[in-house]
Amino acid sequence: MIQKIIVAADHGAYDLKLKVVEILTNIANSNYIILDVGCYSKDSVDYPDLIDNFAKNFTTEDLGIVMCTSGIGVSICANKIRGTRVGLCRSKEEILASKKHNNINILAMGAKYVNMSELSDMLYIFLHEKCYEERHLRRIVKIKKYFE
Repeated sequence: MIQKIIVAADHGAYDLKLKVVEILTNIANSNYIILDVGCYSKDSVDYPDLIDNFAKNFTTEDLGIVMCTSGIGVSICANKIRGTRVGLCRSKEEILASKKHNNINILAMGAKYVNMSELSDMLYIFLHEKCYEERHLRRIVKIKKYFE
């Protein structure tokens, strides 16, 4: 099955988004399609509008990466999309925990805080790490039951 990876960033994370798309292109195999839904320049945009566009393209079978200067604004908005589990992560360790414990399907990052020397590893972990432990899977079922 081919899985979409939807990528979105506001003007504050435009350069980070370009780097993320470049890395994803190199590490994602033929099982992935990368869809860049904006923004497409450093011209100012409002992140709620950007995440609205992201949401129109997102299904629960997809993965997503959303970015702004801090990561907080896009994280708040993306967590409102039905069926999402968004993790705001700044390091490999946070992404690993977010995937193993919460099976995040959207990674939020802040351009001001992301460790660029770890970015390739961070994206690889996001794409390939899985949630296996029964106790964590049980909690994800409860999240879906109570909050979706």
